[in-house]
Amino acid sequence: MKTYIALLAAAEMGCQYFVSYFTAKFLELGGDTSWVKGITHTNGKIRRITALNRKMLERPWELSRMDIIRLGESDKTADGEEMGWTSGEIAQIMTILAMFQAQSAIALGMGVVCEADVYGGTVWRHISKAFAALSLEDEEVDEPMRRNATLSNGTRSFRGELLDRLQMRMISSGHMSPDMSFDNLEKLAQRDELRIRQQKNFLRDAIREWRPSLTENVPQGVALPASLPVWPSSAKTPTPAKPDLEQPVNPVIEDLTRFVADHINAVPIAIPSSQPILSTTKYSWDDALQIMHIHLSDVASNLDRRFHLPPTSHFLQTQGWERVDIYPFVEALRNYSLGLIGIMSDTYDYRQLNEYLNDALRQFIRRISLDPRGILKSDWEALRKSGFSNSEIVEIGVIVCEARFMGVLLYAFRIIGDI
Repeated sequence: MKTYIALLAAAEMGCQYFVSYFTAKFLELGGDTSWVKGITHTNGKIRRITALNRKMLERPWELSRMDIIRLGESDKTADGEEMGWTSGEIAQIMTILAMFQAQSAIALGMGVVCEADVYGGTVWRHISKAFAALSLEDEEVDEPMRRNATLSNGTRSFRGELLDRLQMRMISSGHMSPDMSFDNLEKLAQRDELRIRQQKNFLRDAIREWRPSLTENVPQGVALPASLPVWPSSAKTPTPAKPDLEQPVNPVIEDLTRFVADHINAVPIAIPSSQPILSTTKYSWDDALQIMHIHLSDVASNLDRRFHLPPTSHFLQTQGWERVDIYPFVEALRNYSLGLIGIMSDTYDYRQLNEYLNDALRQFIRRISLDPRGILKSDWEALRKSGFSNSEIVEIGVIVCEARFMGVLLYAFRIIGDI
């Protein structure tokens, strides 16, 4: 049952990799073969999950008591009364859905294709010669860029500027001894002063760009999230791919809509006129964790550790250089990802997003958070041009998806705790 629920989450995301994987695993564990034909071949108890699955993906901030109550209600069928899900089972279902929506987003964002021993594993993608240099196996191409932090035309890459800002922050906070030359420090200071002047109109520009309808009652210094796109179905096969860099990186080889809510004519979720903002001072991850310990005591601690894992030791580090504290950059990635689904921290200075995230990074984060099925090769190319290596792009994607995973669980267990 858990495997099939994970399959539903992957299908809603339109992730061929995990659909193929969990289909094989479900049958291997003795699952009903008719269920892999689609959601209409399952029982009513399972079909109720599809609407929740869609809502958790597209508008998690709209999760309500009624969503939980519907899952727990009994239903009369031709075979007799069908019992609803228990509160513990509902907590487990929502956790599985959130987890494998996040896992699917990572797979989609990284262009992961099926293993050779599952359906679709023998399908090969055509990759243009112009994009061949972006192979994860070709990390040697990245080394000069990472070492020198410069682009081929001699200009400073965004990654290089990012490291300068992180180093300056370490110096100003006393975490690093200033062993650089005076000229370098002076240049860094000048760039920092310019950045401060450019950020005077940050809040006004951010509000206008992201969501004009949410400008009321927003704390000063808080950037506003963009709305999730309205998908007719996340799992539908996309339109024919464009050539070269505009080609999506994720092939779909079967009709995944048989596993999603649209296939059983579920009532569409109403689109709100404005997206509410949840402040972490009102409900935080620690609050959600307490409820999780009640219903899922065996996994609560593991999830908490998972969300607090530090980045890998080589992330944004350059061999031979003094180690850089990348925590501010990681916090910017996490807070922007959470902001996209309406979770805002009153203790975070959102002006730092302009400092640590350029346009290419924001575009990539929005894609992988809101529409990972639409990730293009050009999204990767834009980050490569910013100076990031393939392995760093992968880690950025994981950080962003894990933050969104935690945010969706926060919404879910806030509702479960009220039941």
